[in-house]
Parts: sequence; structure tokens; C-alpha cells
Amino acid sequence: MSQKSDSIIRHLPAAFASLVGRFWLVTFTQFSWATDIELFFYPVVSAENEIHKSLNTVNVETGTYELNDGVPALDTGHNRIRLNFSPNFTFDLQIESYSLLADNFRFRLATDQGVIDGPEMLARTYRGRSTDDPESQVRLTIGPNYFSGFIKTGSNEQFFIESVAAANKTAESETRVRIFNISSLNKSGIQLVNDIGLAENWYLNFPGIELSSGATFTADIIYEAEIALVADYYAFTKTNSTDQLAYELLNILNITDAYYNQLNITYRLVELFIFTYPEAEPWPDSNDAGELLDAFDSWVGDGGLLNWHDLATFWSGRSIGYSYGWLNSIGTFRRHHLVEFWNMGYTRWLGNFQAHEAGHNWGATHMEDDPRWIMSSNIYDGVINWHSATVAAFPGFINTALDYLDPADSVSAPAFLSYQPQIINDDNQDGGVDPGENFELQLPVVNIGDDTSNSVVVYLNLTGANSLFLTVHEANDTVGLLDPMVTTYANHNLSVAADIPMSSQIGLEYLISDGTVSATASYQLEIGQIPEYGYLVAGVIDNGNSNGKFDPGENILLLIDIENQGMVNGQNINVVVQPQGANAIYIQNVDSPQIIGSLEADASTQQEITFEISEDFPASEEVELMITVSDSFSVNQRLRSFVVGLPSQHHFWEDFEYFGYDPLGAGWTQILTNGLPVISTWDSVEVHDEDNSNWISGPYAGRRALFSAENWTGSGPGEVRIITPLIDLRDASAPNLHFKEIRGWDNYWPNPKPDHQIKIESSSSPTGPWSTIASISFNEDDFMNWQTVDDIDLSAHVGERIYLSFFTDTHHYYWRIDNVAVTDNIDEDLTPQSFRL
Repeated sequence: MSQKSDSIIRHLPAAFASLVGRFWLVTFTQFSWATDIELFFYPVVSAENEIHKSLNTVNVETGTYELNDGVPALDTGHNRIRLNFSPNFTFDLQIESYSLLADNFRFRLATDQGVIDGPEMLARTYRGRSTDDPESQVRLTIGPNYFSGFIKTGSNEQFFIESVAAANKTAESETRVRIFNISSLNKSGIQLVNDIGLAENWYLNFPGIELSSGATFTADIIYEAEIALVADYYAFTKTNSTDQLAYELLNILNITDAYYNQLNITYRLVELFIFTYPEAEPWPDSNDAGELLDAFDSWVGDGGLLNWHDLATFWSGRSIGYSYGWLNSIGTFRRHHLVEFWNMGYTRWLGNFQAHEAGHNWGATHMEDDPRWIMSSNIYDGVINWHSATVAAFPGFINTALDYLDPADSVSAPAFLSYQPQIINDDNQDGGVDPGENFELQLPVVNIGDDTSNSVVVYLNLTGANSLFLTVHEANDTVGLLDPMVTTYANHNLSVAADIPMSSQIGLEYLISDGTVSATASYQLEIGQIPEYGYLVAGVIDNGNSNGKFDPGENILLLIDIENQGMVNGQNINVVVQPQGANAIYIQNVDSPQIIGSLEADASTQQEITFEISEDFPASEEVELMITVSDSFSVNQRLRSFVVGLPSQHHFWEDFEYFGYDPLGAGWTQILTNGLPVISTWDSVEVHDEDNSNWISGPYAGRRALFSAENWTGSGPGEVRIITPLIDLRDASAPNLHFKEIRGWDNYWPNPKPDHQIKIESSSSPTGPWSTIASISFNEDDFMNWQTVDDIDLSAHVGERIYLSFFTDTHHYYWRIDNVAVTDNIDEDLTPQSFRL
């Protein structure tokens, strides 16, 4: 049968045969953005939701974040949006608005005043890709205080952004999300008891519906199915917000639509109905899925929904334990399925449940239990796919629907997107462009429209002051036929003059055209790039007391991490360590220079430089080491100072200058209740403080300071305990502890800020038990400035060997400690310059 007035399933003519088995996720040309913004999400502590808590598998949730000012409105065109989840993730996305709402969409509410129209649907659905990742897939749903969706990279990394309610927050501008990183190693499964229903069923005979003309499935067509969503009162109570529940259900449908695009099906939402009043519900108070779904069918048949739909999802907040759907029922009386709505923030699961049960409505049955398949006998989280047998069966399922549903045509056209061109086949194969070279530029091109382009040609034009030093041997490359959502490559061969100035920037202007539709793109080509080297002292191995520092009479192995931070490979790299200053004569037999044959761009290596420290080195004085990393193009040279031996009048000292990034240096340990390794000795770190946005936190002195960023884990600090190496006070007379510390505050937490509290504790064992020596408290007025803690009395431990602990359980953004010392008294004239207290 077919419906003459409003089509029930429509097909969008386009050559989509190549889409079967992959997502149909459209992105767009990035040449002129309707919106170009960056959103900063800041980490916060979140309370674990007890509902389905067991599903949060190890190493899946990576943190909870908030966006202060809400999501700004995105234009309806092509948008570039960068998501900054500092410091863990940054996503650069290209997305376009892609409405799932049908032209006749209705939003209705069942209330204590009867059935009324719901508010305007303010959330919008988007689809796209990650910048410079043609094989990636993105679906997002964005609305007031709502941001949710998934990002799947070409290498199959999967990130789910789950919108959650912000507990104990009143500011309406806040948007809170959780990030989940789903991989094949941490997927979880839900066993389905028996989720397929077979019951008496019949086709519907509506006025204006007549027999079909015998249309059959065509592989180059996208078929449009109309879907309705209904949420019961129990689902509403999980959110107590019609807006948030509506946005969540729309986002789940956005995920489901991405799955069904692989099968040449797209969904349009014709009606959303939410029960906000328990007495308005027409079905029994039951947790039996079959009984509920049968009652739902009857309610729909009695006119519960106003718009025709090909299938519908009944979302119930009842604890039914599994989902349920009628088999092979598209367009019939029982064209519905039931899914349990757990709560906000589980779309990584519920999208798969909806796709699975809708699959039964179409006619699909279970495949073997496998976390890769949507129709697996168990349901899994993450972005998954259809089994090849299911894909092969779906044309028949669509044919069954077409027996009584009439498709209608729509306008289609190709559209082009290109990505950053790649340098291939350069003469020296280093991936860069050098003077005198021949090379090839390869431009990825995607047809992001919904129709085939038959004769695509890509033209290349060079711009810039030095463009005359380059020759394009053939300016146009004929790509030819290009189907929708297929990536191809345009190739251009070029030559560079040997006398081109170093370094030069050449503009690349591309025109992509098939004679009727065209797009342009501009890029920059760097010629004559050079390697850029960064390095850090990663650690010290000594053959004496093994304290990881320099002492008189020791043989030293200095570990230096070297990284090529440039865009091209480095060759014949010299690593030189030269003692400097008055005490240089005491540093002997330096194994330097050393040569690194080659180092690729973005690669790193570690060099071991050995030397000896003379036994008569003046203890407590400093030695300066000039460390140079260079090749014929680039030089990186820095002077580092190190204290040799124990500074005068000190029983213990630590300035962290010997430390690498991670782990902690010799003898230092950490104990954290959540077990996360969040303590390091970074030189500096960018933080986002309430009063100092993008403020850079550096050490108190020198280049290193101990850094604890417990809040950055997103799961809260728990307890943080930092423990010193063993401190020998057997020869002490009146020892005191001194140190420097600084606290920063998460810029998103409200005032007033709680005090920062530290306990100084002691023990004869690095594992405790611990006795409190002193408690220190700093007010928020002291944050963001280095504080001096002086004269913590340790005289009770004279004659002992002890460990000291720095303990805190107060939540702050970060915590740094520097220049830790235990002294009898301080004579500034005898204290090393790098360790002034």
C-alpha cells in the first residue's frame, strides 16, 4: 500500500551503494565556517550514579567536566568546533546541522491538566568528522545545558560525551558532561532474556492508503523512515525535566540514525510524547515488557499519537531488566519496541538498545554473541556495527516495507570537502620539501553530498612571494567519478628550485569542480623546514649512595630525553655536555659529544652521558652543565645548575632539579586512595584559574618543582600523601623543616573556596603509621602565590631516622612543592644559589 498525502518511507536518490557496511556521516567544506569556536570544559569531581554502576568498567570513564557559560548557538551551516577537555583530550571537529525532526514534528506532554503541546525543541543534532581524519565519524546533540554524542576516529578510538545533571548546582548556564573512552578491551555486555515478541498482527488500513505499485529496494537509495518516541512517567522521574529528557532521547536517536545509515535507512522524528503525570498513563503498573508493549500498541491504536509513524520506541523508566520488540512489524499495528530508560548519561548503551530493538521491527534476528554486532544476542556499549549477514538481509526487510509504503523523491546534489594535502614521493623521502627537490602533493577529496559526481577535476594554483621558485607540472588532475561519502585523492607533481630562499611559505589554492558544483580550499606549504630539538634531564643514576643526585666521588649516568619537535627528520645530531664555572675542573671523563644518526619528526630518544665527580669536589657547592643538542640547522643550548652533595647545615634537601617528568625521583613515594599516578615534576603547567585564565605555574626556583594535579583526573582527589626519602637526624641538634608550596583553584567552583590544609606527619616506616607534627592551613587569599613554610619543629626526632609525609584531602586544582629542606639553622652565605630558602 502507499499513502498519497504524506509519504511514510521516502527514498533520497543518490549512489549510496558504497555506504553499506559503514557509517553515513556527512561533514562539509571547511573553507568558510558559519561558526568557528573553541569550548573549554574544566574537570570537576562527580558523584558516582548508583544506577547501573557496575557498567562503568575499568579505564572507561576518563573524567567529568563542566562548561561555564553554556554552549553558544551554532549556525545552521558548516561549523568548526574545537572541544578542549583540559588536560586530557582536545577534539577539532567539522560538523553540520542535520535535523532529525520531520516537517510535521509534534512535541506533546501528558500532564495533570491533560495533554498539551510541549516547548520548542531547542536541541539540535549534528554530524561530521574530525579535522584531518577523513575516516572519523561524529554525531553530536547540542542544546541549552546539554552536550552529548560520540566521536569515532579512523583508528577506531571511541569517545562518548555523556550529558549529566550537575548535582547541587543552581546556575543554569552550566553544562556538565562525562567522557568515556570505549575500546574492544573494555566493552561490557547486557544479556537479553527473550527480547523478541511474536503476536497477532495486521496491516493498517488508513484512509488514503492504497496498494503499492511494486517498488523494490535499490542499493543507491537512502530510505527515510518516520519514527515516534514515547517516554513514560517513570522515565520522566529520572530527569524531572521535559527538556533534558527530550534532548537525551533525541541524542539516542541521533546515534541510532548513524547506525541505520549503514543500511540505507535514515530516521525522521514525527512525534515525541512524554508522560509527566502518573495518573495519565493508560498501561498497567507492570514490569512485564510484553504486557507493557501490548498495552502501548493499544494506546497508539486508540489515537494516542497524532502523526503516522513507521515504528516507535516506548521508553520506560520501569526496571524491566531488558528491552523488547515485535518482529517484522514495520508499518503494522505492532510496529513498536520497548527499551528501559536507565537515566541520563548512558547513551553509549541506550543507542545500541534502540538500534537492536528497531532491528527486530524491521525483521532482523539475533547473531552470535559478539561485542562487534548490533544484533548480537547480548547488547554491548560503544560504537558497533552490523554483521554482514544482517546487512545482506536488510534489502529484503526494506522490500517488505515497500510493499505497502510508497517512497518519494527528493532533490540531491554532490558537495566537496578536502583535507590537508600530504607530501609524498619527495626525493630524499624525509616527508618534507627541500630546495632542489621533486615531490608530489596528494589532496584527499570527499563527496559529502547525496549524489554522484561524474567528472571531478582538481586544479592547483600557487601563490606567495616565492611561488615562482616552484613548478607545477600539470595543474589539473582529473579524479573522475566520485560517489557520495567516498574519499579519493588528487595528485600534483611539483619541482622546487635549488635557490629558493630558506624557509619559504607557498600558498596552495585548490579548485574542486565537476562543471556544475565547485568548492575551493587554501593551504600553506612550508619549504626548507628544519628539525627543532627539545630535551630534558630525565634522571640521574649514581654508583654511590643511589640517591639520584650528584655527590663527590661518584660516577654519574645522566639520562637526557631528546625530542624532535620539528616537522622533518633530523640527521647527525650532536649531544654535548660541557661543565662550566669555577667547579668545572672537578667534572672529569665526560662521555661527550655523542651523535644520534637520525631522529624522525615527533620522535624521541634517550641518551646516556657518563662522567665522574672528583672526591675533592667542594660539597654543597654547585656545578653548571651546558647541555647542547644541535645539527647543521638547529641548536638548543641551556645551562643547568646542580648542587653536589648535601648543602651545608642541611640534614636533607630536595629542589627536584634531578627529577624527570615521571616517576618520582629516588626515595620519594606517593600514596593515593584512588590509585591514579597524578604526581610528577613538570617544569611548568598551564592552568585555568578563576582570576588568572591560562596562568602558567612554574617552580619556585630552578626548573623543576613537585606537581600534584589530583583534580585533573576528574574523579576527585581522595587522599594524597607524598613521602620523603629516609631523613637521618642522628647528628641533628635542633632540626626544622622548611618548604615552599603553592595552590591553584579550579576556576569553575563557586565561592567561598575551602581552605587548603596540609598535615606534616612522621613515621619510622614509609608506609606508616603516621604521627602528626603540624597542621597548616592557607586561605583562598593565599592561592596562586608561593607560600613559605618555615620552622616546623622536628626536635622530637633528634637521634632518629624518619620519613616525613605531606598529606592533604582538600580538593584543589593543583598543588606544587619546592625547596624542601631539614636544617639546624640556615646561613644564606652557605646555601647554594639555586636553593635559597
